[in-house]
Amino acid sequence: MYMFYQRGRNIEPVLVPDNYRKYVFPICGFELPDDKIFSLGSIQFINKKALCEQFTGQSELFSKFQIKTFAIVNLDYMNLVNDYENGYNSLALKLLKEVIGYLNIIIYKKHGIKKERKIMITSIAEIEMDDGLVPYMVFNSKNELVLKNCSKIDLILNYSELDPRLITEEERVLFQTRYEDRTELQMKIFKSFEYLYYTFNEIYTSERMIKYFIILNHMLREGNGKDLNRKGIMSLLNTLFYNIGEVDLTDDKFTVVFENLYERMRNDILHGILSPFDESSVVMAEDYYLLKKIVIELMILIINNKKICKLTTIDELHSLIKSSRGSR
Repeated sequence: MYMFYQRGRNIEPVLVPDNYRKYVFPICGFELPDDKIFSLGSIQFINKKALCEQFTGQSELFSKFQIKTFAIVNLDYMNLVNDYENGYNSLALKLLKEVIGYLNIIIYKKHGIKKERKIMITSIAEIEMDDGLVPYMVFNSKNELVLKNCSKIDLILNYSELDPRLITEEERVLFQTRYEDRTELQMKIFKSFEYLYYTFNEIYTSERMIKYFIILNHMLREGNGKDLNRKGIMSLLNTLFYNIGEVDLTDDKFTVVFENLYERMRNDILHGILSPFDESSVVMAEDYYLLKKIVIELMILIINNKKICKLTTIDELHSLIKSSRGSR
């Protein structure tokens, strides 16, 4: 999207900024009945047939899209005095990705740690998967071709899964906050939602692990820009989960495993320490599910905890963490 192409002597962005106030983006991976609309913040998800009925004279437009669902992003509620640097189309995409990222938290609340959905902004009705999960064929002992990996993996979000009771009042209030009124802490939360969009739509599990670590570092990084190491992050998480919140990760051996996990799946990879023997996209299930649980439980806690909801800056969050150590 932010790639560039050469045109004569000029280098121009593929995404040309524009400044409309209402956008309609195609969505793959989220299916709604014809008579249902799902709304959150400035975003509405609507079935293709229902949208076509609203614009009967423009049916030719919709024939260009293979997908069944669209997202309408309305910027009219925002007090946008100046042009957004990358265009309102980029801002609309950012807001849409934030909501889709948050939908993965609802899915977690509904189904637990092992269910995932891929909801993508794309005009092509195809969802890419890790190449280790796609169907393939092998030669058996009789030299016959046999199909493997052919069991269906359900990656489509159905409207019926979005139980309104799973969206807390604190979460609704958060999404009702106008873009220009977001506090520093809320901006970190929404950027983490956006990164959840990238994380869940990443094909390779090893890359999803790195993105989870990016979210952790971003969400907990102090305002002074001081780097966090694995011990610092573990200390912050321990206080948040055990002293401020009521998140019990003892069954997951959190304190024992996390440092090793951070070293292997974040530091080693980013420093080019790679195993010459293993396929790099392979990640152990217990590693993946633990890190995913830590990140999503952290997001749920920061959004919903009554003490944290009163805070506006990341420095205030760190002050609360320091004052809460050993208080439980």
